[in-house]
Amino acid sequence: MIIDCHAHTSAPPQLAVYKAGLVSHRGSHGRGKVSYTDEQLIASWHRKEMAPCGHIEHMANNGIDLQLVSPRPFQTMHSEKPPSVALGRRGRAKSDMGNRKAERNSTRE
Repeated sequence: MIIDCHAHTSAPPQLAVYKAGLVSHRGSHGRGKVSYTDEQLIASWHRKEMAPCGHIEHMANNGIDLQLVSPRPFQTMHSEKPPSVALGRRGRAKSDMGNRKAERNSTRE
């Protein structure tokens, strides 16, 4: 079994839009919700971002059986004010997305 212990999440563009709204309004509009379909989530796994292939294809090409994933450091918003913007609202959205990915990715698509 090959385990990749340094992988970053691949997210639908809607998560970046949600983040931009939180940062621009400092969370004053409440939590809101990130809305995306399963198809958009799956498409994000196959989107070419910083490699010549998508996330799932990269795993297959390299024989990776399991990845330990985390957000990219510049996406964590740990320095945003008020702290609830980064820790509460966006953190919850990323967690929700991660749980949905785990549910969908019991088999690779």
